[in-house]
Amino acid sequence: KWPLAGSGEAQTMGGVSKDLETVLKPSATILDAMSEAEFQRLVVAGLKQRGYLVWHVVDARLMAAGLPDVIAAHPTRVPRRLLMWELKRAKGGRVSPEQKAALAALSDVFGVDARVLRPADWLLAKELL
Repeated sequence: KWPLAGSGEAQTMGGVSKDLETVLKPSATILDAMSEAEFQRLVVAGLKQRGYLVWHVVDARLMAAGLPDVIAAHPTRVPRRLLMWELKRAKGGRVSPEQKAALAALSDVFGVDARVLRPADWLLAKELL
């Protein structure tokens, strides 16, 4: 498996307008302080900015237990791969037994990158997408 990962457009995040370049390249200190919801917005924005089709879980209570938070695929990039990432905040984000089981099953599928992604992983992940 490969290890994990602006346009200058304005974007609002947490009620504050920020340059998309800054939002997509936050420092490690900012990443560590992010909530899981903030981290998910960052990951989804980064994937979309790189041309990925992205689906994300808005309310996990309405989904089957264990479904990863973000599912993404690039429409033209070869080789094809499906990203199925469970996002967790830097501190205190616990992976449930159902999430572990789903990620283990999905990671055995050819072309699927199923993993837990934490904010510290994003700095490398975005460079490899």
